[in-house]
Amino acid sequence: IVAVLLLENSQAEEAEKVLVDSGLANENPEIKYLLAQAALNQGQEALALKRFNQVWKLEADYRDSVVYISELNGRQKRWRAAVAILKEALAKRPTAPDLLFKLGVYTLRMGRRFEALSYFKKARSAKPSYELRRTLHTLIQQI
Repeated sequence: IVAVLLLENSQAEEAEKVLVDSGLANENPEIKYLLAQAALNQGQEALALKRFNQVWKLEADYRDSVVYISELNGRQKRWRAAVAILKEALAKRPTAPDLLFKLGVYTLRMGRRFEALSYFKKARSAKPSYELRRTLHTLIQQI
């Protein structure tokens, strides 16, 4: 709880120290997740990606780790890695509109327009939030 409060108050270094000192980081996905958050808050994207991947290996689809993994890969223009993790997550949640949307975005960045369009249409039919539905409508019209 202390580490969460520290993270919420932009004290990532102190939060990381509390988490590491707890001795629970090796097999606990929540502690690894919080350590990844702390690294991200400190601007250490490579370390954050490594830690989110560790969370994924411990417990696939833990919280929103897949979103962070795909986003961090995307920031490094590693579209194939982002697409791979999203496809793996979709195997578990095939109608998740947010995952389908992100898969469409990264597929589009790889230059595969028609495949991206297919993912956007699937996301639209998967009952997304109102805001995402509006975004999808605009994207589909532009492609």
